[in-house]
Amino acid sequence: MARLMGTDFRRAMPRGGLIALAGLLNRVLLPRHTTLDVRPADLALLRSLPPGCLIAPNHAHYADPMVTFELAQRTGRRVIYMATREAFDRWRGWTGWFLQRLGVFSVNRGGANVEAQRFAREVLIAGDSDLLMFPEGAIYLLNDRVMPLKAGVARLALEAADERIRQGRPRRMLIVPVAIKYRFTGDITATLEASAARLEANLVGQPRSGPLYPRIVALGTELLARAERAYGLTPAPGEELFDRVRRLRRSLLEHLEQKHFGRIREGFDFDRARKIMIRIQGRLLGAGGAGDYYGPPVATPDDPLAADLEAASLCARSISFHEDYLLPDSTPERMAETLIKLEREVLGREVRAPIGKRRAVIRIEPPLDVGDFMAREPGGASREETIEAIVIRLHEVLQAALDAIARERRERDASAAR
Repeated sequence: MARLMGTDFRRAMPRGGLIALAGLLNRVLLPRHTTLDVRPADLALLRSLPPGCLIAPNHAHYADPMVTFELAQRTGRRVIYMATREAFDRWRGWTGWFLQRLGVFSVNRGGANVEAQRFAREVLIAGDSDLLMFPEGAIYLLNDRVMPLKAGVARLALEAADERIRQGRPRRMLIVPVAIKYRFTGDITATLEASAARLEANLVGQPRSGPLYPRIVALGTELLARAERAYGLTPAPGEELFDRVRRLRRSLLEHLEQKHFGRIREGFDFDRARKIMIRIQGRLLGAGGAGDYYGPPVATPDDPLAADLEAASLCARSISFHEDYLLPDSTPERMAETLIKLEREVLGREVRAPIGKRRAVIRIEPPLDVGDFMAREPGGASREETIEAIVIRLHEVLQAALDAIARERRERDASAAR
């Protein structure tokens, strides 16, 4: 059994000297693989905002924490960060010690988070520092897409705004959308070819030749067919690839939910899968399914729950293979993201480091004033409707910013080709 990770809450304990030192180190290490592309006007906008904002970036890659840390350094913002609890146990807990003193607190994704929510709310109510959290809640490696956002961002901002008013400090509660989009600065074709060949050799015995797109599709199709056979599903004649993915995921989720919860649940499929994993891990730990454990799978291969844990994990991972994301004329970034996810499935390893030098294009959008949304409530809007309205608007703004960055890229490329 793997070493178990903790579930206890870790609060942020920022230390200015250590943050400054980490900022200098990050400024040396980050440019080795990623350079920031952020407009002076965007930096000026962020600098002009009062402290106590909720900063909400999309979560495109594992480098996002380093990118947002550098952004905070450049704008002189005091920021408290939310990070998954598992990160705090790395390097025998030393990682957690440093994270806390860099202003990071822990959250158990899908588990019990009463203390984390209380701490985040206190940060926003005090208004001395910004709170940065990724509202997607996970990294899907979908550089061009914003996946469904968690309601917690809107709920925290509303609760903080309410408390500020109650305390007689009706300062504006602002949510700042930050779009992050990565672009390779050089030709990574050779790297992509090598990745595809490595996967083909593993799956079908030898590398193939030809354009990358059909080879990547063939790899995904082979993996899906193997999963369908493993779980006793047969695709219908002519059934589209992503219809097959959804049917496999739906079948597994419903079976596992009936088995471990006694009923089929609703919600975003990734969240449903995470809840199943947490329930199984709780049982493996003898917690009676308490539902507050978050960490790596802990079942040994001969444990009867191991198969259920892997099936739930497969459902969670499958969300990142998004329909219509990989197309024949896809960008190198989309092909790279898809191959990285296929390597995770075939070779069982997570490729966290960028596979080539990149620019992180950052766009800081005008903040959403939570008070504008609260003003609708006296007219009949419920709190849940207000939360939904904020989440929808934040998603729209982030996606529109990513789309604008993509258009700028196409226009630059077209201009350079003339």
